[in-house]
Amino acid sequence: MGRARRGRTHKDFPMTEDERYEAGMQVRRAVLGDAHVDNSLSKLTPFNEEFQEMITRHAWGDIWTRPGLPRHTRSLITIAMLIGMNREGELRLHL
Repeated sequence: MGRARRGRTHKDFPMTEDERYEAGMQVRRAVLGDAHVDNSLSKLTPFNEEFQEMITRHAWGDIWTRPGLPRHTRSLITIAMLIGMNREGELRLHL
């Protein structure tokens, strides 16, 4: 038995940190809407700024932009996960 094959990752498509952030921001805006993203960005503080950048770069830039699954499928997986975790507030963002 060999190792399980993994999907392609951001290592297969090298991008700079800034490029990953920009790609992530595009997807984040497409999925959640400009109003929500702008509202979140308007609430940045020195305490949460680095976290918001990391989420945009990693969750949206690495995970949502990598090949293998269409955006619709990623969205359905996210919705199912949020329902299972009873995260109503976050779920509303994805519906």
